[in-house]
Amino acid sequence: GNGKAPPPPPPPPPNSKLAVPSAPSFSLMTNSNRKLKPFHWRKMGGGSDLKGTVWDEVGAYDLDSLVPNAHLLSQGLEDLFVATEAKPMRMKGTKGARRTGPVVLDMRRTHAVSIGIANIKLPAAGVVARLGRLDYRALSTEQLESLLSVLPTDEELKALRAHVDKHDGDVHELSLPEQYLLELGGTTKPLRAVHVCMTLHTYGGDAHLVRTAAELVRNACVEIMSSVRLTKLLGLILAMGNAMNSGTSYGGARGFFIDSLLRMASVKASSTDKRNLSLLHYTVSAVYSQDPGALELPEELPSLEKAAAVEFDVQITNALRDLRVALRRGEVSP
Repeated sequence: GNGKAPPPPPPPPPNSKLAVPSAPSFSLMTNSNRKLKPFHWRKMGGGSDLKGTVWDEVGAYDLDSLVPNAHLLSQGLEDLFVATEAKPMRMKGTKGARRTGPVVLDMRRTHAVSIGIANIKLPAAGVVARLGRLDYRALSTEQLESLLSVLPTDEELKALRAHVDKHDGDVHELSLPEQYLLELGGTTKPLRAVHVCMTLHTYGGDAHLVRTAAELVRNACVEIMSSVRLTKLLGLILAMGNAMNSGTSYGGARGFFIDSLLRMASVKASSTDKRNLSLLHYTVSAVYSQDPGALELPEELPSLEKAAAVEFDVQITNALRDLRVALRRGEVSP
């Protein structure tokens, strides 16, 4: 009655959290005795996180209006997605392996090793024996590539051995992938052995491809240097060019770089009625009218077309470098 506004409410106590009403929870009713498989989604937080989202709209409904036959969906979930007890992973020929989960390695590494083992399709003892003999014929390139991803690091081996020593030498205290890595570690320099086997597999074929490409280029060079028709044609072009460049810094040339031939098509005739005629057109027409056989270059240059398709940097320079790297990987230290 005194006209004054009521005092504001007192502030919340320090470190207290304001209660945020939770969003409505929608869940089908299932038999509590039947555990279902989990659905690993990224769950959103409290009600404040849902504001302005589709979930905010969903909160305006009740479950029955969203799912009229909820009991049927519940029964289907129970029938189709009931959780099953995971069976211990066993490998062929392995006895008494008690562990089903990783002990030393993390889950990601264990998963990668398991995939590699599945691709290798050999027990560790068989791999060790083949690598020890450098028996590359008994290991495919696919198996060797999988081995590269599986081979244990020095740190992994050290940790695996320490764990086994702590358990009185019982390797079955390790999971099966870890046991596999530990057994692979018994190979002398396993990484080098894998690289040697891969090189033995691929070196012959890779070297043959490089040799073939280099031979094509060499043959084309020999043909170019010995082609009388090409020599005459280039001489004619040199003479024509010097005539056109007379009195300039370009004149008096004794030769020109071969890529200059590409510019002949861009030198156009001056007269209006022949403006589309290029120096290239003129040269070919002039030579052909005088000596048609002078343009039959393919007869003297049979390797040129295939050699022109060779990507020199990729097929020769880089390929030779890769072969040298492969050989260095396989070198045996004194």
